[in-house]
Amino acid sequence: MKIAKNLMMIATLTCFFGTFSAIAKDYSLVLSNPSKAANIKVAVLNGAVNVIGYQGEAVMVSADVKPLDKVQPSVAVSTDKPTELKKVKAATPAIILEERDNEVDIISLSREQTVNLTIKVPNNSNLTVQVSKGGDIQVSDVSGELELQNGQGAIIAANISGPIVAESGQQDIKVTFVNFEQRQPSSLTSHNGNIDVSLPANVKSDIRVQTYTGEVYSGLDTEFQALEEVRNDDDGRQRVVIGGTMATKVNGGGQQLSLSTYAGNVFVRQKP
Repeated sequence: MKIAKNLMMIATLTCFFGTFSAIAKDYSLVLSNPSKAANIKVAVLNGAVNVIGYQGEAVMVSADVKPLDKVQPSVAVSTDKPTELKKVKAATPAIILEERDNEVDIISLSREQTVNLTIKVPNNSNLTVQVSKGGDIQVSDVSGELELQNGQGAIIAANISGPIVAESGQQDIKVTFVNFEQRQPSSLTSHNGNIDVSLPANVKSDIRVQTYTGEVYSGLDTEFQALEEVRNDDDGRQRVVIGGTMATKVNGGGQQLSLSTYAGNVFVRQKP
């Protein structure tokens, strides 16, 4: 019955958002098994996502939906409006929410609206968040696994443990670790922005840094050294690359943290 109730929210949101041009609304999805970690996937075509961890048993979504600013049509596109017909607004869904066995999907693929989501999740949730166009991805106080991808905006994650895999196409990535999970490696990649990482003083990690046109700034006690890497190509050639990647071991070393940016700087900070 709980699953059926949550699935019914799809039709409800389709009609609701198709009726109004701008709306702010709150929704709640109760997890099927609150004692287990939830796997939450968020996909937004136009908008921004802010995820906040809390001590609770439900996923709470606040949606701020507004009409997308229109771009003037090309001269090659006909703008003639038939006088004998009236315009009917299509009821495209702005957001779809679904929960089944602690698998939560929150999806907004509307091309006509900007959807800004604030989502409260249990602290131990695992998150996959993707924003194609628009604003930032923000995550705070979540201890589960994070996979974050933003096409245009920044990625900001605070008080997390990881592991985290994050990629930003245009903007900065800023991550503050409260702990550093040793289960899997973490990786941060920005194509045109800076990467700024803060680590607790007692963290054990192998850190690798790569920037093609920027600088590396470190507040760690250990020094970065240039790596000499041997690569075997598919055609049988062997290449030795010297200095492409800088590396250091923090507190004797541990799980790997890779930081890579093509056109930005890298900042590695140590929290007191």
